[in-house]
Amino acid sequence: MSYGNENTDWREVDRNLRRLAHDKGKYDLEEGRWLLAGLRAGVHVQLGFGTFTEYVERLFGYKQRFVAERLRVAEALEILPETRAALESGKGIPEGALQLTQREKEIVDLIAEGLSNKEIAARRRTSERTVRQQARVVYQKSGLSGRSELAAFFLGGLLGMDARPDLRPEP
Repeated sequence: MSYGNENTDWREVDRNLRRLAHDKGKYDLEEGRWLLAGLRAGVHVQLGFGTFTEYVERLFGYKQRFVAERLRVAEALEILPETRAALESGKGIPEGALQLTQREKEIVDLIAEGLSNKEIAARRRTSERTVRQQARVVYQKSGLSGRSELAAFFLGGLLGMDARPDLRPEP
């Protein structure tokens, strides 16, 4: 399969990128569900791994913090049926989230990585208070109540740092 050259129609490229963005959200959601099921079923014990994180790291190459965040988001999605439905339909991007500043988008990315406010402040060389305030603004703009809902919407690059309204998946 050819992935394009200088003669590739830009509309075809756009159509395929939209399809991939839409499908990625669904795959991230499914992965989270299976990770949670695997943890609850004790699959790591059955396969001789010391911890579930060790099993997932070997399987996917994910680090401990990323596994913890994936599990936390999967648990949040279980109790957030509206969020789950929005992700499944590919229409889960809140309007206010599309109007985030670059700094706010950076905060979203770092929160989605599972970093604490203190860790974010250290990485960005700013105060923890500034990070808290920027996170509050992000929650307000996007209509989300906190880290779990934010991570559910932005997990795995669903929004992405360069997302724009014109890149939303087609219905």
